Order: sequence, then C-alpha cells, then structure tokens
Amino acid sequence: MKKYLITLFASFIILFSGCAGKSSLNSGIIKESEPVFIDSKAKNNKVYIKFSNSSEAQSNLAEVLALNLSDSGYEIVASEKVASTAIKGNINYFKKVAVRRGSYPNVGVGVGRGWSGVGVGVGVNDIFGKSYIYTAQLSLLITVNDKTGIKNYKTLLDYQSDTSSLSSALGEFDSKVSSQILRYLSGY
Repeated sequence: MKKYLITLFASFIILFSGCAGKSSLNSGIIKESEPVFIDSKAKNNKVYIKFSNSSEAQSNLAEVLALNLSDSGYEIVASEKVASTAIKGNINYFKKVAVRRGSYPNVGVGVGRGWSGVGVGVGVNDIFGKSYIYTAQLSLLITVNDKTGIKNYKTLLDYQSDTSSLSSALGEFDSKVSSQILRYLSGY
C-alpha cells in the first residue's frame, strides 16, 4: 500500500510541476529591421517631428518625443526647412494579440458506450492560460543634414507590451520609442 501511495504522490508532483513555471514575455522594442548608427553631426540642434498613424490607436508619440528632445537640449521647429534633423514615422499597426502562458492540466472523467475512465489532458485549456498583449510596428526615418549633405537612416521598430491594458501599452510604447530615438541621436 505504501508503494502505491508513493507512486501516486510522485505522479501528482510530476503532473502539477508544470503549473509553477511561467515564461516571461519580452517587452519594449524587441526588434529593429536595420541597425541605425547616425555617424554625422547635424548643422544645428533644430529638430522637425512628424508622425502619421495608420493604426486605430491614439498615440501621443510626437508630443512625448518633442518633450524628451527639448529636455535633452534640442529645439523643436514647425518647418522642416529650418531643421537640420527631421524625424518622421508611421505607426503601421497597434494590435491586441492573444497569448497562451504555460500549459495547465485538465483532469476529467469520461463516460461512453462501454468505456469510462479518468483522463488527463495537458495544454488544451484556454480558460486559465490565455492572456492578451499588444504589439506594434513603427516605420522610422531620421534625416540628418550635416556639412556634407543629407543622410537618411531608416528602420522598422517592433514593439511588444507585457500588459493587457491598452492605455498602459500605449504609454509604454510612446516612452520606449522616444527613448530609442534619443539613443540614435546621441550616437554622434
């Protein structure tokens, strides 16, 4: 009897040990299509900012970026002609994605014609394991006018949140993209 209890206890520990593990998701800027190394110094510190939005999310990216740039010593101008640096972009998409986190066992009893029994299924339950995150993509063009001419730097920034709240994800998106653009500009 003791042998059966130990076997039963060990099988329950093995069965339910997968529930404790929870994989974490990356958040922030998770990928860029091309590396951006701005290797030229702009003529002045005047910056023109223009973003369009193909997604349906209401982003404040231009305002957040303008505030961060002005805090870093840049002057935001309304005309592209007087600026030495132009930052343009488009939010291609901002969408909600369902994500399964881990697999949870399902224990059930089956009844049928001539057959009945107890069964266990692992990884087939959507009720306990589904959550939502937001992903976004931004097309970015930074144009720098230096002493030798105009240089363009292009990339696609892919963003992923680790939260299911739209307002939190939008705020984090604006902050992370703004910080990434500041890192690009501080390279020269």
